Amino acid sequence: MTPLGVSPSHRARAFRGEWLAPSASRLYLAGLVLAAACSGDPAPVTSAPSTATALLVTLTRDSVRAREVAQATVEGRDAGGRPVAIGLVVWTTTDPAVATVSTGGRVVAVGDGETRVVATIGAVHGEAAFRVFPVPVNAVVITPLKTLLAPGQTMQLTARAIDAAGGILPGRPIGWLSSDTTRVVVDDQGLVTARAPGVVSIAAISEQVYSTVEVRVSGPPGPVATVSMVPAAMGLRLGDSGTLTTLLEDADGNEATDRPIVWESLNPAVATVTPTGRVSAVSRGMALVRATCEGRVGIAEVTVTDLADSITVTFAEPIKDDIVGDTLVIFADVKSRNPIVRAHARLTSTERFETDLVATPIGVFGARIAWVGAIDVTFLHYGAYQVVITSIDSQGNSSVASQPFKRGTRAGSGGTTLPLAASSGERRSRRNAASRFAALARDRLRVTACA
Repeated sequence: MTPLGVSPSHRARAFRGEWLAPSASRLYLAGLVLAAACSGDPAPVTSAPSTATALLVTLTRDSVRAREVAQATVEGRDAGGRPVAIGLVVWTTTDPAVATVSTGGRVVAVGDGETRVVATIGAVHGEAAFRVFPVPVNAVVITPLKTLLAPGQTMQLTARAIDAAGGILPGRPIGWLSSDTTRVVVDDQGLVTARAPGVVSIAAISEQVYSTVEVRVSGPPGPVATVSMVPAAMGLRLGDSGTLTTLLEDADGNEATDRPIVWESLNPAVATVTPTGRVSAVSRGMALVRATCEGRVGIAEVTVTDLADSITVTFAEPIKDDIVGDTLVIFADVKSRNPIVRAHARLTSTERFETDLVATPIGVFGARIAWVGAIDVTFLHYGAYQVVITSIDSQGNSSVASQPFKRGTRAGSGGTTLPLAASSGERRSRRNAASRFAALARDRLRVTACA
């Protein structure tokens, strides 16, 4: 017993200033619990937020070709496999030479092979496999396209694999074959060696796609097979005269000389021709001059104008005698009493290589007008050609001029020479015009080649 006369096991509890017996206390607490249960408001429970223990990486495309793209996305998972929110993701690839990935997950295929796209958040990683297939070869381009060699001479050929868009595919293996190894042999690097006279095809092959070029090995000239007129077109004024010459070749491209030639004008009322090829203008009009050798014929066009309505067409710059590059740039001077409505340039022996000329200011401050154009000769076979320019004025009068050149077999850059006598400003202006028209010519031919 305590001094108060109450057993410790039955000590009363104070509540609201009153003493309650232990049994009453227990009843009151039970009432509180029952009231809480009936109120409908559960007791608040506090738990820690779930964190990602794994990352799931998915790709819109898991295999592409070089230069194509795919999009990567990532989702977070907790230990129970449930989706959870994630923070900032760091994207990488295991082999950047195969593919790269941006901070937003954009995957760009770079080169052939396999890699993995990796997403990282802190110490948690996720990845997906990504494969890049090689872009297929669409064409093989060989340069030069045609070669003339003497027995014992060598020539280096080069070949490039091209995709469907015209882009170069570096590093593709290329094999070489000769159609007749008794005349021409070619090694694994494209080095050609001439052995005996004749015409041989050399093929470059890449991924079952191939292209061929023609190699001629010269020998003693045989019977005349072609007669080419130089120039192929001539413009004369009344009373003037000019000289035509011929280029004689046998079936193998060997030049023949000292062969008898018969000259004839098909319209002697307009122009006459002597047994040596000297042409005289008789009256206004057009005449064809024919040269015959061993049954083969060459034709030249002669246009005669009078002084009242004549058009004079000349080459403002000489064409290199041996064009070895990709682009033949043409500058022409056209003088006429009437406005010129068209000037056109073409190469003889082919219809593919031609272009309209455009009146272009050249020289310092554009003080001079020249008719400028460019012809892409990348795929022009080796041999002798002529550039023929035809000009027409507003009255329908026309005149022609031509200049010979040879397509060479060496590597280098083509174009026209800029006369050293011109001022630096003049040469700069002409270079700018040449570059502009050369780009247009290459674009035009590239579209034709890919069609």
